[in-house]
Amino acid sequence: MFQAPRLSVRSIRMLCAGLFLIFLTAAPSNSLNAAAQSGRRAPKSNLPQPPPSPPTSNGTTPEAQGESESISRGATKKTDPSHIPVAALEFDSPFLNVSYYYTDLVMASFIKRLSESATLSVKPGGKTNRKAARDRAKNESETFVVGVEFEEDTMTGRQTVGRTDPSTLILRYYLYAPRTGTLKGQGRMDQRPYSSSTRIGGMRLPLPTPRGRGMIEYVLDQLGRDAADRVMASLNVIPPPER
Repeated sequence: MFQAPRLSVRSIRMLCAGLFLIFLTAAPSNSLNAAAQSGRRAPKSNLPQPPPSPPTSNGTTPEAQGESESISRGATKKTDPSHIPVAALEFDSPFLNVSYYYTDLVMASFIKRLSESATLSVKPGGKTNRKAARDRAKNESETFVVGVEFEEDTMTGRQTVGRTDPSTLILRYYLYAPRTGTLKGQGRMDQRPYSSSTRIGGMRLPLPTPRGRGMIEYVLDQLGRDAADRVMASLNVIPPPER
């Protein structure tokens, strides 16, 4: 009768260890095959997802623009309506033969009256021409450019040969908007006759006589102030009370 060989204790231990290693090697592959055959998916995470980035001004998200691209924020600067810068210029008048004393007087009165407004910041700009004034306005970001041009009123009948009579001077103003150079306002101003009195509440009261200057100086001074008030109206600025 056949007898099975006897195994030693050491052989039995080695046999058990080999079977255990075979079991460990086969177990993971069986688990993966079972999961693939069952068709089950891994459970989703219950953690909250971060909200999507808001779109920029051009409709794209910051992620789409790339990490290296900088996003402009608040690049447009709005003009403060309580502060309006104005450059005051005088246009050349080559065909006007009048003393600079009178035209300078009108310009000084014009600039002084504009400066009396707390809303305006006025800067004299010297003499130029219309094209240069318009081009300057195009290059300005906030500053309005106003140009003053003097002419002789040929309808007065007081024209003389040689020097122009200052009492025939008229003023034209041109207000150019910044960036575009478009005309925001323009007009003609005539001299107002001097009145020695004024009417207040139905009563006529005398006015003081101008001191230290002739009547023509007073009239030209008022011409500059009247033109400044018209420019302020074009800028929607209320003229301050007369001083």
